[in-house]
Amino acid sequence: MKEYEYKLKQAQQFENEGKQLHALQIYVQLLEKEESYRVASIRIALVYEKLKMIGKAYEILDKYLAGNSEDEEVRKFYGHFLIRQSNYARALDVLSGVSTEDDSDVFFLLGLSNFHLGENRIGQINFESFIKCNPKSDLIPESYLYLSKINLKTSEYDIALEYAKKSESFLSQNYETHSTQAMIYYKKEMYFHALDAVKRALTLNKEDVSLLELAGRIHYQLGEFKKAEEYLKEYVVATEPSSEVLALLGMTFLNNENHKEAERCFGKALKIDPTNQLANKGLEKNQPK
Repeated sequence: MKEYEYKLKQAQQFENEGKQLHALQIYVQLLEKEESYRVASIRIALVYEKLKMIGKAYEILDKYLAGNSEDEEVRKFYGHFLIRQSNYARALDVLSGVSTEDDSDVFFLLGLSNFHLGENRIGQINFESFIKCNPKSDLIPESYLYLSKINLKTSEYDIALEYAKKSESFLSQNYETHSTQAMIYYKKEMYFHALDAVKRALTLNKEDVSLLELAGRIHYQLGEFKKAEEYLKEYVVATEPSSEVLALLGMTFLNNENHKEAERCFGKALKIDPTNQLANKGLEKNQPK
């Protein structure tokens, strides 16, 4: 075993033991050796990530690519790293140096970045290209899910539902497949279908508070105001609600003849947004006759 290989093994052992600073000291030494410069740069970035020193990780990878701009594997690694940090614009810049002809997997990373940047059309093209080039990839179900979300954003609800069902056939235990379907059905005014889907999502993930808002909205549209109140109250306690949600909660209180709480919610909604039409309408309806 070569000396640098021994040191790499030693550093990785320190990492496994949670001794990140010890590992870092060894990796920094290995930066000085040509044969270990590449792997040491990657390992240092990962250690900095564990230490929450993301800026330092960027510096080490930028420096490596400045002298090795043709290293597409490290570019791909860096792009994925940036996506993990939600740095999508920078990820696109780094990934632009990777040939999609030689590595079609990068279409997925480009799709992710464009999706989160709101570039829906480009994101859709990326995910469709990924599926076409990698029909047996483990990432196909996720690609379908993102295509569903993109078409939901652009109000192409039938296409969104088609992709959501394709995703569900692979990811039946992924709550996002069901929450996405719930939102699609809600937009299509198919409220009973939406309710079934949001219930499945809540069963799989009770931590996503956005599901509480959606469940409340669905029950409201079904005229089930007690249930709507239950979900919306729980949502309001867990978050900083928008004027729109507060107005909707006010309407549920009004329909449940809790006039005092209705007035309180409408007042809070109008404090955030004085032009909220639902809150103003609710206040008018709440006045004693």
